[in-house]
Amino acid sequence: MKYLLAILISSMSYQLVIGQSFEVFECPVSLDGKELKYPFTGGFTAPQFSSCDFNQDGIEDIYVYDRSGIPMVFLYDGSGGSDAYTYTEEYNASFPTMENWSLMRDYNRDGIMDIFSNPSQGISGIQLHKGSIVNGEWSFEAVRSIGGDRPDKYLYVPDGGGGWTPLSVLFTDIPDIIDVDGDDDLDILTFDPGGAYVTFYRNLQIENNLPVDSLLFEVGDFCFGKFKESGVSADIFLSTNGLCAQEIITNDAPPPKAHAGSTVMAFDNDDDGDLELVLGDLVSNSLVYLENGGENGNNLITSVDLEFPNYDVPVDMPIFLGSFNVDVDGDDLKDLLVSPNVIGSVQNVENILYYKNTGNANSRFSYRQNDFLSEETIDFGSFVAPAFVDYNADGLIDIVVASGGIFNGTNAELRLYLLENIGTKALPSYSLVDDDYLEFSEYNNTSRNPAPTFGDLDGDGDTDLLIGDEEGYLYYFENTAGAGEPLSYGTPIYQYKDILVGSKARPYMADLNDDGLMDIIVGQRKTAARDGMTGNINYFQNIGEVGMPDFDGDILNSPNIFVLGAMTTREGLQTSAAGASVPFIHKIDDTWHFFVGAQEGFISHFTYDGSDINGVFPRVDSTFGNIDIGRWSSPTMADVDDDNLMEILIGNFRGGLSFYNTNIDSGTSAAADISKEPLKIFPNPTNDILRVESVEFANSSYKILDINGRTIYSGTISNHEISLSSLTTGVYVLEVSQKGKRYIEKIIKI
Repeated sequence: MKYLLAILISSMSYQLVIGQSFEVFECPVSLDGKELKYPFTGGFTAPQFSSCDFNQDGIEDIYVYDRSGIPMVFLYDGSGGSDAYTYTEEYNASFPTMENWSLMRDYNRDGIMDIFSNPSQGISGIQLHKGSIVNGEWSFEAVRSIGGDRPDKYLYVPDGGGGWTPLSVLFTDIPDIIDVDGDDDLDILTFDPGGAYVTFYRNLQIENNLPVDSLLFEVGDFCFGKFKESGVSADIFLSTNGLCAQEIITNDAPPPKAHAGSTVMAFDNDDDGDLELVLGDLVSNSLVYLENGGENGNNLITSVDLEFPNYDVPVDMPIFLGSFNVDVDGDDLKDLLVSPNVIGSVQNVENILYYKNTGNANSRFSYRQNDFLSEETIDFGSFVAPAFVDYNADGLIDIVVASGGIFNGTNAELRLYLLENIGTKALPSYSLVDDDYLEFSEYNNTSRNPAPTFGDLDGDGDTDLLIGDEEGYLYYFENTAGAGEPLSYGTPIYQYKDILVGSKARPYMADLNDDGLMDIIVGQRKTAARDGMTGNINYFQNIGEVGMPDFDGDILNSPNIFVLGAMTTREGLQTSAAGASVPFIHKIDDTWHFFVGAQEGFISHFTYDGSDINGVFPRVDSTFGNIDIGRWSSPTMADVDDDNLMEILIGNFRGGLSFYNTNIDSGTSAAADISKEPLKIFPNPTNDILRVESVEFANSSYKILDINGRTIYSGTISNHEISLSSLTTGVYVLEVSQKGKRYIEKIIKI
């Protein structure tokens, strides 16, 4: 409690350096008694996997790109298993901008991996970034294939009319980039835009004796393997005459429609020199295996396994899967990893299947686990939003994490998770002690995707709880425990004060108008307009009194403010009016600082100096700390390790957490003139007179501040006494100045 009060005093200083990248904050985390090796990866939703020796130690590491918008690197120590990997963000700054899918391959055979990915400009194609390493530092440069004189650096193929067109890969799909024809350069296999046939794009670099850095593509076969995928299912139709297969249509069945959504993995299962295929499909929970029985370079699919691998444990996971051929355990045999390929309505935990390569063509892959890599990290499903609070009043900062739930293919059950700090002030350590805190799952039929925030809404000195939901309403949990006691909440009030902001309500509590009453600030998804200003943060002014908070739920009624400060996270978005703001607010001296999470994953920083609450709040930074954790970032801050600097904890769509140090002075004891020695006062709590025991403070000046850091009374200590008769019941901060030092203590008026 002493920490929570002191952080709000007006003596705080601010040391943020704009543009600085923050380092990862590391601390132990245990789930179900197991200490996680890399808890703060941010989780996994639709991960894609490639091999790359990032640290150049001769051992292949794993590159992960999650379709929700984030690259990750896991360094391998060679010992096998998930715990043989170490998560690092050391290389993240080197990666190019990407969307949807990303695979690493060495296209120019220089021993350094390059990146093939979907362009970020909405192009249904492929962009290649050439990798290089200088003095141990990775970088990637966009290059394009031979084909026309367009300035865009994409891969091109002839358009059949003498021109060139971007090589097409749909946003939904994942191609494979592999040497198909055995000439040592990289070709491409991907479904055609209709989703029926696999197209083979042949690389002519070797055939045309081009430099190894060159790429020249042609359509080698528009129906590789001569099979066709059904337009209404994952069924496969094989060729009966060596030509492209056609779907069989019965008289009573409607003609099939083309559908988009397929993934391709190619590998030589039987070591005969041609490539078998593994397909994932938009409408299937399974993988489909296609045996290549062609001869003399003529690729022909001759048999199908619709539930691959049917000789072991078949893949069964909702829905639309990707498969990846990478060496997981360092035995020089490429294993099979399987994961979802979309970011909505998919299994969002235990969703990375690992099949070990046995080396036996008849039973190539043997199932090992469904939580490869994810077993060593926090992953609570989807739409995770954290908040700091000392729930048990032990002086250590705990974490409550809200989750949109664990999805199993039919429904997701929202939850609050409680991570207790079982460490010390200097060395925090977290353990999951409740996976359904406050039994919040009982509101699963009422709400989705909750977001919590803690604060003293009613001004009685203890910590209340607000939770926003997907529908735009708020839950209010009043703390009845009293100041300095462990949190105690009863049944919440839902649709509190009829506050409704649209979808994805993300609340925060702060006294922005400095009237001694806690106001409610709520972020929302959609961007709106007011008086020529746009934004997606709402302000609801507390029109009640201490002990009886009250609000007008209509945002359009004064003194509420629609589009507070013209703060918007819409900046940079190209295709949507959404922004999904999630505010965290921190007062430093007389300035309010807004750190706002967003749909696109970055964090914006705005300031408000207290002069004009109806005006525009300046934007300081659009990429605070150079943090990008993927979609739907949800930040919160606290000084969890008592180093006088704030840490930032961020939830996201993937279901995990990311943790960083910052250079923001927490104000707890950082100022040189704040003494760490206790101020001897009694009785405390008191109903009237507070005595100051120490003789040296007999005639010192003092200030009394409320829980929000606002000075409400000042004077001089007389006869070692301070009168509290004018104060209402509650918790305050006493600040005594003496010989250039300030002494701070919590006081309770009863």
